[in-house]
Amino acid sequence: MQAFSRLQRSFISKRYLNYFLLILLFILDNISSIYLYTPQFIGIYFLIFINMYKDSTVDNYYIVLYVLLIFFVESNRDFLVSSLLLFYLFSHSIILPLINQYVSCGNCKRFIYVVYSYIGYYILSVVIQIIFVKSTFDVNILLFFYYILLDLVIVGLFYED
Repeated sequence: MQAFSRLQRSFISKRYLNYFLLILLFILDNISSIYLYTPQFIGIYFLIFINMYKDSTVDNYYIVLYVLLIFFVESNRDFLVSSLLLFYLFSHSIILPLINQYVSCGNCKRFIYVVYSYIGYYILSVVIQIIFVKSTFDVNILLFFYYILLDLVIVGLFYED
């Protein structure tokens, strides 16, 4: 007999944990705009987008909160409005089926998604800088790989479908 058999197994709904995750990412994004070595979580945002897109039972409030979070991230990073969302939609409809066709391991897919989202984020930043600012885009490559490594560690430790 279990010690706590009278307690329900779903004491905390997963939906509330998802809301908490988005609010925590909002707070951490504020910190990452202040401190340089705090990761940008672009890969985690992309994984949340993929799961939100394939889950048909997602609450509308969760979608609105996610879109507001992405708009806030874009404003912190001096992106055009909804450019990151358009990148995610483009990636989901064109690039992800190609990745899913060749890779069957779930953890491998998640790691590839994170690395792809950062590389796409970098390419999108370069294109936006060249087109609209007419200047070169200077990025610290070691810091860029540091962000990818931190996102991969976080996804490897805490992320599950």
